[in-house]
Amino acid sequence: MIPGSANSLLLTSSGDDGYKIERSLRFNDGDDANLAFTPSSSSNMKTFTWSFWFKRSHIGNSYNMIYSTNGEYGIYFYFRYDKIDVGDYYGGGYQWRLQTNRLFRDPSAWYHIVIALDTTQSTSSDRLKMYVNGVQETSFSVAQYPNQNYEGSVNRASIDNRIGEMSTAGNFDGYLAEWHTIDGQALAPTDFG
Repeated sequence: MIPGSANSLLLTSSGDDGYKIERSLRFNDGDDANLAFTPSSSSNMKTFTWSFWFKRSHIGNSYNMIYSTNGEYGIYFYFRYDKIDVGDYYGGGYQWRLQTNRLFRDPSAWYHIVIALDTTQSTSSDRLKMYVNGVQETSFSVAQYPNQNYEGSVNRASIDNRIGEMSTAGNFDGYLAEWHTIDGQALAPTDFG
């Protein structure tokens, strides 16, 4: 964080003047603060990208960062005892799910996440990709890829999308910045700078 600025992040690398993330949000697991959106109509439910930065403030427990459901369809981005666990479910079962082997236990680190889904791809492992800090994650304790042309929960009408809060699994405790949901495109980390 930049001294004196509670809502900015400065990232630097050698030969770089730095990159400033404006207006990061602080989520506290002791309250129910969240961002919420419910689409009134569906758009592309086969292809999307999530891109965001996060920094954890509490390590060792399980809690949701993203949770969306209408009771039938649902999607989540979850920390399951320091592993990233992301999935989509329908009819009581997972339609796709990735859980990392890697643990995310550094409360001083910012991580850039890209989740890219394109269920129109012919190869199952090309339909769902996860990137952490610009590198594709390939080591998973759970790797369940979606069926071809599966229409999931993201961009579906009447899905209550919540970022930062889910009372049954615990609320996110940390920082979030530069949240993007890209409708209809499966992008790579290089598309975000």
